[in-house]
Amino acid sequence: MKFFPNKDTMEKWEFVLTIAITVLIALELGFAWVGVREAKDQISILEDLKKASQDQAGTLTVLTKEQKKSLAVRGGTPSF
Repeated sequence: MKFFPNKDTMEKWEFVLTIAITVLIALELGFAWVGVREAKDQISILEDLKKASQDQAGTLTVLTKEQKKSLAVRGGTPSF
């Protein structure tokens, strides 16, 4: 038993349709593979952005605490 159709057992239009469907399925798989690769790249970029934003949040927290200490020493009130 052959897995791929042949011209002897099918009408011409059936054979052409089978080939066309096979090509479309192969293209879909190719696009899916490219999509997975791009998704991995996007995940890497998002992880870098998350780390950078966490670093900036930490820096902002430290600066805010220092500013509050500075205002407390001077006797002022924070404006934020």
